[in-house]
Amino acid sequence: DPARAERLEVLRAAELDARGAFGTDGRRNLDAIEELAAADPELGSLITVQPRSADDLRALLHGDETLLEFYGHGEQLYVVTAGTAGVELSRLDGAGLVDDVRDLREAIDSGEPWRELSRSLYDRLLKPVASRLRTPRLVIVPHGVLHYLPFAALDDGEQMLIDRFRIRVLPNTSVIPFLNDADAQGSALVLGNPDRGDPGLDLPGAEREALAISEVLTDARIRLRGDASESALRGQGQQFRIVHIASHGQFRPDSPLSSRLLLAGDDRNDGDLTAAELYTMRLSAELVTLSACETGLGEVASGDDVLGLTRGFLYAGADSVLASLWEVDDAATAMLMSAFYRHLGSTDRADALRRAQLETRERYPDAFFWAAFQLVGAAGGDRRLAAATAAAL
Repeated sequence: DPARAERLEVLRAAELDARGAFGTDGRRNLDAIEELAAADPELGSLITVQPRSADDLRALLHGDETLLEFYGHGEQLYVVTAGTAGVELSRLDGAGLVDDVRDLREAIDSGEPWRELSRSLYDRLLKPVASRLRTPRLVIVPHGVLHYLPFAALDDGEQMLIDRFRIRVLPNTSVIPFLNDADAQGSALVLGNPDRGDPGLDLPGAEREALAISEVLTDARIRLRGDASESALRGQGQQFRIVHIASHGQFRPDSPLSSRLLLAGDDRNDGDLTAAELYTMRLSAELVTLSACETGLGEVASGDDVLGLTRGFLYAGADSVLASLWEVDDAATAMLMSAFYRHLGSTDRADALRRAQLETRERYPDAFFWAAFQLVGAAGGDRRLAAATAAAL
């Protein structure tokens, strides 16, 4: 329903305004959000945070996972840790956090030294709770500027987070009950280098990536150039367990529902697939991979990535979304993606991403090349196999 998507944008803007106001208008806006969430619980799980008891939090996790759920307001920052060590709330240092995350991102983007900045953020965010991180897997719920942080590249002084943990990210814990119900039967639909009618928007590296993936996913349906269309995704996307899109993507922090993927257009659709339109689509995919520019988040801002492309695909029916935090390098991404899908044949999505990132890091040590991608949503896979894999590593 396009009207609902439009209403979401209005309501979310109202919610952000209401956080700093407790007058009649603010209360009315929050009441409207709660009413919408009650009418559509899955949608509510993506736009609201529902309080949960300690027992509820533990019940939502697998035994080999620890939850880190952050919440900040101004310079106040808190983290809830839940797992085998119990559930605890800790207060962290939130002063200047936006600037510190921005500095790290700028250093990574520009090729400047970044390890010291990474270590500083580890000391601020994770060192205070390090003794509680006793499992091989982390489930991270960021808040505000932390949505822009490549957690895998945080450095404790001896190793990075990716060396110790398999990591997945969630919008919030309320979304967990709506994951893991995909039922598509087809293998993979791969859209690469859509023809936008502008040579300046051509992505030959994305086309090479799609073809490389076809060598790993041998029964995948590959659609390139004019065939990599919005109409193809709308008409065929629901048939496939994996949907891989290698195209331009644009994130709009000022209007997340206007964030878009640039696909090929035709007489049925213009090729600009916006986040708002995703809330009107249905998919049955275990995984949607967005291998494109700025599909996760672009320029660092201070607010939440609330209704961007990632959450739109989750609401459309994807169990998980693999997306990039910044514009990615063609060669490194092709290597990472081929390794990811190769490992996906024997382990779960979170472990496959970790293995692919570690392999890519061996050839491209700088975080710019390997740390951009994060898995949002369910880890998937056979949990017994995942546990055995974790024990073997």
